[in-house]
Amino acid sequence: MKPLLLSGMICGILVSCNHQDKVAKTLYNKQNRSLIQEQRAGDVTMQTTYLPIQWERALGRNNPDAAGEISFRLNIHLPKTADYKQRTGVSIINVDTLFGLITGKDTLLPLMAQQISNGNPAAPEYLVTFKRALPESGAVMRLVFKDWIYTSHRMEFPFDVTRIENIDSISNRL
Repeated sequence: MKPLLLSGMICGILVSCNHQDKVAKTLYNKQNRSLIQEQRAGDVTMQTTYLPIQWERALGRNNPDAAGEISFRLNIHLPKTADYKQRTGVSIINVDTLFGLITGKDTLLPLMAQQISNGNPAAPEYLVTFKRALPESGAVMRLVFKDWIYTSHRMEFPFDVTRIENIDSISNRL
């Protein structure tokens, strides 16, 4: 009887984990206002990903301020042309001036913004963290990237607050 009960519990856990995985994949799928946004400006592609509230825990770090923060990762894919080689490899100072988060009628400045050293000069990455101030559920907030480095464009990435709340709920349960 005990082995049967134990195997039933294991199956239940696997089914519930698989269900949460499917829900997370649905929230991150590439549709309008999903948790991964991609835009092009000329021959440069930019992809922004919302990082769930417990993303640092998955890396083995404990951030006691995680509940009061909202984080995004921006990946930029540059073409392999001589025009962009001069701009890469340069340390960018005051990266926080490039980003903003529009939530309702407010525009928040980042608590922290930094370029990630990934070793690939043709694909720079940025990590941006803001104070958590989500508008009401169902609203849309926009991550703004004022790109004067690569494209001289103002890029806005819309994120659905309901999807953010759903993925945060899942990440808190994992």
